[in-house]
Amino acid sequence: MKYIQISDFFVDEVNGGAEQVDDALAKFLNASIEKIKCSKLTVDILKSKKDSRFIISNFTMLSEDCKNYLSKECLYLIWEHDHKYLKSRNPSLYREYTCPKDQIINYDFYKNAKAVVCQTNLHANVVRRNLELNNIVNFGGSIWTEEELKHLKSTFYKKTFSSDILRYAYQVSDNIYKGTKEAKDYCDKNKFKQNPINPCSWSDFIKQLALSDRYVFFPQVLETCSRVCVEAKMLGLKVVGNKLIGAIHEDWFKLSGLELIKYFEEKNKSIPEFVEECFSGKKKEEKAPEITVILN
Repeated sequence: MKYIQISDFFVDEVNGGAEQVDDALAKFLNASIEKIKCSKLTVDILKSKKDSRFIISNFTMLSEDCKNYLSKECLYLIWEHDHKYLKSRNPSLYREYTCPKDQIINYDFYKNAKAVVCQTNLHANVVRRNLELNNIVNFGGSIWTEEELKHLKSTFYKKTFSSDILRYAYQVSDNIYKGTKEAKDYCDKNKFKQNPINPCSWSDFIKQLALSDRYVFFPQVLETCSRVCVEAKMLGLKVVGNKLIGAIHEDWFKLSGLELIKYFEEKNKSIPEFVEECFSGKKKEEKAPEITVILN
């Protein structure tokens, strides 16, 4: 069975977290994968590839005609990244992350997917609470390629842990939802030694992140996982953040360093089976309890 990955952008165009996950997912499926941008997809193309299995990622540029055809005629998963079931794309605007019904969008598109794959317990719980569907499943983390995990491991081995003045890193971003101002204000208020990391390639980011002892992240919208927070822990950093970080609601988040890297090396082996179970309907929803986590 052929897989077709559909997204607004791919990693060669936008090097964001969602695009990195999609790229890694494609590499682990061990199958022939065709990638089609939403802006290029038509109903005629879908008709010609109707017997394929579709993995839908970010889809803000996907036409309503294509969504309707996929919903009625095709076998597809939604690998859910950032709350495209809400007009605002921001469930943290609402009490207990529960939005008014008139703010729900793309309902049928989510309903008719074989599975809506979420990245953490918090993410899955919020999607389920708003859509009230029984096809919501939790993958339980992000995805890194073997090469990326090797790079994280080698960087960890080279890391020098300070024993005097702690260094606090945060990501510099023009995106107000990434909380750069809040992170800087926190460091300024506490007079911490700062390591602001400007936009750069992923490998350079990891190199700079490894020079620190803490990673500060105060997202202003619910993060479905937060790859960078997990990467910080893989490098032995502690995370300072708020409750909007999806990763903190996973049992594995208590791991760090090589243990955490090893966890995701093992998890990678389950990806093809996980995807197959989602398409076959064997992967059932698992309602996770609400979890209160205190960051260390």
